[in-house]
Amino acid sequence: YRAIKTLIRQHDWEAALQTAVRHQTHVDTVLYYRAEMLRAARREEMHPLYLQYAAQVPVDPEVVRQKVEADKQAERSRPGATPYQ
Repeated sequence: YRAIKTLIRQHDWEAALQTAVRHQTHVDTVLYYRAEMLRAARREEMHPLYLQYAAQVPVDPEVVRQKVEADKQAERSRPGATPYQ
């Protein structure tokens, strides 16, 4: 999740989606954050890859939040873990 979130924060949307697809996790998370960014910018999705995955992968904001929180909790429970800023 951290690698994907870093790519999202850098607005490297294509790499974020490719990473999520390659690792078969958080594809819905990337789609959710991308949709939120586009909504804030009042723009429509035009990227063919995003349109393809948006048609295939259901995005439920509550499920995304739960997955993100579960990953953060897993990170916190690791031995020697330090909190991220």
